[in-house]
Amino acid sequence: MGCRFPALVSERVRNQRLVSAKLKEPRRMTNATQCGFNRNDFDRRGSLCYNFVRVLQCIGCAFTREQVRIQCKRKAMSVMDETVKIRKRHKRKAAPKNACHSLLVWLGCCLFVGVQTFCLSDVEAHPHVFIVQRLNIVFDEKGLAGIKVHWKMDDMFASMIAEDHDRNRNGILEPDEVRSVKENAFAYISEFSYFTFIKIDGKPFQVKFIRNFNATLNDKRLVYEFLIPCHVSATDGFKKISVATYDPSYYTAIYFAKHDSVSLTSADAFELNTAIREDPNTKIYFDMIHPWALFMEFRKKA
Repeated sequence: MGCRFPALVSERVRNQRLVSAKLKEPRRMTNATQCGFNRNDFDRRGSLCYNFVRVLQCIGCAFTREQVRIQCKRKAMSVMDETVKIRKRHKRKAAPKNACHSLLVWLGCCLFVGVQTFCLSDVEAHPHVFIVQRLNIVFDEKGLAGIKVHWKMDDMFASMIAEDHDRNRNGILEPDEVRSVKENAFAYISEFSYFTFIKIDGKPFQVKFIRNFNATLNDKRLVYEFLIPCHVSATDGFKKISVATYDPSYYTAIYFAKHDSVSLTSADAFELNTAIREDPNTKIYFDMIHPWALFMEFRKKA
């Protein structure tokens, strides 16, 4: 026999499913739940007295927590007050400062600062200019003819040169601008052998002049190139040459390039050995720095 009230039956089944779903829901923790009050119990039991008691429990728990918080705050304030009193009591008992002792301490500090300033007055943060160099050793039919130097300057120095000497601001150096660079930003290092110190068989070779100076500015990169004439005739025995490039004041730091740092021109008629290493016999900057140098020996081929 079919059901005469399908709508009522469906409604009843739907209500039962909703009740079952509610019973399976996880209990959400709220302030009321923490005090022993559960909303599901409130919905299921429906007792006004029961619910009223639960509400009173929540109010009582909240009131108790507030009382505990107030008591803790009062206790902390009392501890702080006691600490302040102890500090004041110790401060009163502290011995008065000795004026003579304070004066001696002050004079000692002044003396220390003065000594440090005097001793370090000549010490500056060095270096300021950085150069990456490549050397081209040039030979002729007799032997060594000279050393062509290629210096790539750091970006900061390049920007300063461009600001001072690139008058038309076209990003390159014209011939008259190159002359200005040579006269105002290069010639002064002639007093320091153009930062190039050469020894021939252990004897110093004085670099008095250079040739073919050129300065190029390309894509904000500045390069100096110049030739140092140095004639050494080849013999049957090895001639030993060392080329150390450094600024004695260490205001400028010069480094060999990582790749292709040394090249040779017209050296087929000679037997050569080259090496780049620190020069143990040379010290600069308060004897703390050993500059790097090219050590070369050459002779006629047998």
